[in-house]
Amino acid sequence: MKFIHYILVFIVIFTNVNASVTRKETPNLFDIKEILSTQKGKGLFLFDADEVLFTSRVNEEDETVSLVRLYEDLEGILSDIRKKGHSVVIITYNYRATLEARLKAISLDISYFDHILSAEMTGDLYTTKGRILKDYLATSGKSYNFAMFIDNFPPFVRNIEQVCQELNLPVFSFIYTGYLSVYKRYVYTYLKNLQAEIQSGKDVGNRLSRIQKSLKRYNIDILEFKEAYPTYDAFLQRIEDLIWPYLTYL
Repeated sequence: MKFIHYILVFIVIFTNVNASVTRKETPNLFDIKEILSTQKGKGLFLFDADEVLFTSRVNEEDETVSLVRLYEDLEGILSDIRKKGHSVVIITYNYRATLEARLKAISLDISYFDHILSAEMTGDLYTTKGRILKDYLATSGKSYNFAMFIDNFPPFVRNIEQVCQELNLPVFSFIYTGYLSVYKRYVYTYLKNLQAEIQSGKDVGNRLSRIQKSLKRYNIDILEFKEAYPTYDAFLQRIEDLIWPYLTYL
C-alpha cells in the first residue's frame, strides 16, 4: 500500500511540474491572437465577460452610464478562434441571465460562444471559477491540448492557473488592463451617486456593506466623498492602484 501511495504522489508531482503556465498582462484583447499562430492542437479559450468583453462607461457631459464593448471587433476575434477548431467559453461569477442581457446590450450574439459557465453568484469568490472549470472538463467529454484564460482580476487568473496545473493542462493566461481608465471614472460617478442616495434617505445598506472594507482600504469617507474629491483627477490620485471589484463590489 505504501508503494502505491508513493506512486500516486509521484504522479501528482510529475503532473504539476509539467503543466506550464505562461502569464502576460495586456491592455489589448488582440494579443491573444498570437496563440492562434503558435499553438498546435485543440485549445480551450476561456473569457471572463465583465470588464473584459464590456464595461460601464460614463458620459462625461451628463454622467449617464452605458454598457460598451472594450474591443470593437469581438465577432472577428471569436470567429477566428473557432475557425481554428478551438472552443470558446465564457466563465463568469455572475448570473447567466445577467450576462446574456449584457451581451445583448452590446449586440454580441451568444452563438459566438460554445458554452457559458456561470457561478450564479454562489461559492467562494476566489476559487469558484476554478471549480466550475474543473467540473466542465470532467463532464464535457472533450480533451484539450492547452487553455487560454483572460480576466481582469488577478486572483481569478491565479485560480484558473492552479486548476490547469492540477489537470496537467498548459495554460496561457492574460490579465486584462484595458478596462481600467473607463472603470475608474465609473467608480468615481458610482460613489458620488451613492453619497447622494444616502443623503436623500434611500436604503443603500446592501451596496454600502459590500464596499466597507474597500472604503477603509482607500481611506474614503463616503459621507464626505464629493467634498473630499470635487473632481475625478483628485479622486484618481487616491486610487491609482484600483482594480475591479474594489469600491463597487468588495
